[in-house]
Amino acid sequence: MTLSMAQHLSTQWRARFRAVPPLKLFAFIVLLTPALLQAGTLAFGPPLAQPVTNTIHMLGDWAVYCLMAILVITPLRQILAWPRLISVRRMVGLAAFFYALAHVTAFVVDKNFDLKHVLSEIVLRTYLTIGAGALVLLAILAATSTTGMVRRLGGKAWQRLHRIVYFAAFIAVIHFFLQSKEDVWTPTLVAGMAGWLLLYRLILWTRGSAVASRPITVFAITAVAALGTALAECLYLVAKFGAPFSAMIAMQLDIEPPGPRPALVLAAMGLTVVVLAIWRQGLFGTATRDRSLSGWQAVRRREALLVEPQRQA
Repeated sequence: MTLSMAQHLSTQWRARFRAVPPLKLFAFIVLLTPALLQAGTLAFGPPLAQPVTNTIHMLGDWAVYCLMAILVITPLRQILAWPRLISVRRMVGLAAFFYALAHVTAFVVDKNFDLKHVLSEIVLRTYLTIGAGALVLLAILAATSTTGMVRRLGGKAWQRLHRIVYFAAFIAVIHFFLQSKEDVWTPTLVAGMAGWLLLYRLILWTRGSAVASRPITVFAITAVAALGTALAECLYLVAKFGAPFSAMIAMQLDIEPPGPRPALVLAAMGLTVVVLAIWRQGLFGTATRDRSLSGWQAVRRREALLVEPQRQA
């Protein structure tokens, strides 16, 4: 390679890097960081008792976190009147798929590449069957996430297909909960977040974004989701360990070590969104109006931009 060619390529790469929106660059760094930290721990950190098992859990956890992040994007975009947030949704979705794929790959490595044994485990163990189903759904979403697939499928069909992300998230949370066995603090919090997001979407679909994104609505959703999470955790602990229900209720308000319960953390997260919504919209959502496109409108606009050049040709 000549010096002039190298300089030309370097100039092109610098131009492309400068053209990347800061939000996308930030999202890319955040999504990549867990994998890099895990790789660094395995390569340079102290030896782990079960390095492969630890990696399997880390990758699976982040696949679920990314799935939750996909579903969080629409509420935050509407509540905070932040339309550009939708630009990172595809990236987050692909990250969820690749973390899930790496999760399964690490599981295969742990079984010494014995694919017959891996398949038998998936068939015989319910939580592994559920997890495999989530991976298949994520693979479908990843394969159809390109602009070309939006054009081929058409806006309505593409939107209907990508609604399976809700089912993928639902069964991924179930898989997360079942494989956690004894320590269910994080899965309970994730399940509570899923409940919050489901409540938001029910209001969004029935009453519209103007009502769903109001701070008072967000506060109500947070209260219901936090109370539901607290009750669900209490019932689980009573059924699992036979603990007194009154003691489990009292524990929900305990912030002493080992720390606050998932319901309190979920309430804190939801109230943070309420405060941001009040700052952005005013108490009843009238100070500013979310002018961002809905998911369907965004797909239609993207499709129109793709089809128009062909019509002109």
